[in-house]
Amino acid sequence: MAMTRKHTVFAAFVCCLAAGAAVSAQEPAGSEVPASTQPVTEPSGSDRDPLLMKKVREVREQLHDEFTKKHGATPEEARQFRAKAVALSIEYHNMRHQESKLALLGAEEVEIHELIYSHPRIAAHIFATELEICTSTDAYDYKAQAEAILGEKDQAEADWTAAIALAPEAELYRHRGHLYLTQRKYDKAIEDLSQALKAGGVAPLYHSRATAYFKKDDYASAAEDLAQFFKLNTDKEFAGSVASSRICSGLRKHGFAVEGCAAPENGGEKK
Repeated sequence: MAMTRKHTVFAAFVCCLAAGAAVSAQEPAGSEVPASTQPVTEPSGSDRDPLLMKKVREVREQLHDEFTKKHGATPEEARQFRAKAVALSIEYHNMRHQESKLALLGAEEVEIHELIYSHPRIAAHIFATELEICTSTDAYDYKAQAEAILGEKDQAEADWTAAIALAPEAELYRHRGHLYLTQRKYDKAIEDLSQALKAGGVAPLYHSRATAYFKKDDYASAAEDLAQFFKLNTDKEFAGSVASSRICSGLRKHGFAVEGCAAPENGGEKK
């Protein structure tokens, strides 16, 4: 019976999407947005479609009743809901916006990020629904990424904090640390990025932490972290970008020569 009820809800979700597709699509397509660690203004376009948001809220209510009041959901059921809802939302986008179709590459993680970057408001609703039926680290993380894109920094921080309480993983500390960087909360950023490194984080975290130290005028610590970044980093393109960045020129200006930083050029340095 539980599976039958769940399938009924999914069928209602499909009907909602199909009904929305029948409405005249006069708004522009949703545009691409930066990574979730760089919050921006909420995008215009279909992500602000009031009809779609009304239907998403209706589906949320149905799912909440279906799973929490009648039988509850297992983590696997919640994951299945997430995958289905994300795929249906991308399908809906493609029906309405032929000129800006999202790629369905078959990898669930790719599809989730396609939706988060293109329709963060809808993505946030999907993951909020998942959290209502079954708590999970992934749902908190994905919801926080969508909220960060929307500029809802306090809620994103709260969700990443909840995710870390469930599983103190390097990636979660990294995400929250980058959020703190955008908020100019440099001490908190350093603390989170340090935790991420202890939990097995990768070389770019040294660059992120160096940035936080630099913003605090702790040039010695910034130089030490930047040197470690150049030593461990394997992404040559990213290393080249960092080598000609302002942090390198700033450290030189304060008497810290970091191996890996490019010599100044006439064209100036990147931001």
